[in-house]
Amino acid sequence: MYKLIVSDVDGTLLDNDSNLPSLNKKALFACKEKGIGVILATGKSIEAIYPLVRDLDLKLPQITLCGAATLNKDLKIISSIKFNPEYYFDVVRSIKEKKYNPIICLLDGKLFYEKYSPNMDYLKEIGEKLIQIDSVEK
Repeated sequence: MYKLIVSDVDGTLLDNDSNLPSLNKKALFACKEKGIGVILATGKSIEAIYPLVRDLDLKLPQITLCGAATLNKDLKIISSIKFNPEYYFDVVRSIKEKKYNPIICLLDGKLFYEKYSPNMDYLKEIGEKLIQIDSVEK
């Protein structure tokens, strides 16, 4: 008997439009009814998974930001891996030198960018909120 299910979100639980199909929702509720815990493990930001966690009434810790943050049942951060500020500018500079547009994600779910690129369309499609700023260095 299974005691716990840990699942990815995009492309696994959610469909191509970032919606939770009714069959998946029913399956997760059936698991919960049988005492099987459900944990999401996703690259999505904390803010982006709030609706899903609430809709499914999940009570266990949830894993977000590709493992950089773990949330408790009240969606408060209980564990996080923070980027060492000492290296921040070197990393941003390196990304820009390779002609990429960096996106900075904070633990509160905010994603900041300087210059929009079509690659960022996917983030909007999966429910992320992007905020344009003058400089990610600031």
